[in-house]
Amino acid sequence: MGTFAMVAGAISATSSVLKMSAQMQAAEQQQNALEMQQKQRDLRYSQERLNVYDQVGKTLKHQTAQATVKGLAASSPSFNAIQRQTMNIGSTKFQNLETEKEMSEYNTRMEQENVKSTLWAQMFGDVGGMAMSFAQLKGYTENKP
Repeated sequence: MGTFAMVAGAISATSSVLKMSAQMQAAEQQQNALEMQQKQRDLRYSQERLNVYDQVGKTLKHQTAQATVKGLAASSPSFNAIQRQTMNIGSTKFQNLETEKEMSEYNTRMEQENVKSTLWAQMFGDVGGMAMSFAQLKGYTENKP
């Protein structure tokens, strides 16, 4: 019966090591997936920023064309106020996008930390279980006459 217990213990230990290896690979894949998702979000934010920049530029050109048709001077205080307001709106949109991007990056970092913490907790539990198996096996073999 002692040989069987030792073989069972060795199989259990090997199984635990293989399980920990698989968990590490899964965690790494999850980390890579989170990084890829963040890169996709970063690209989307960059595209949105360019879109806002393009919209502001078109609006300013349109306002300039309207002012010219109406005979307003480019140095007119009312025209300058309208253009400043358009630029302020664009600036606010830029700031909102930047804040949204920072929050997204923070959430990704937190998800990555959660993946690491979960992996370490699982591995600690697996190592603890393996140690208990060895302790039980050692106790079983020592108590045998």
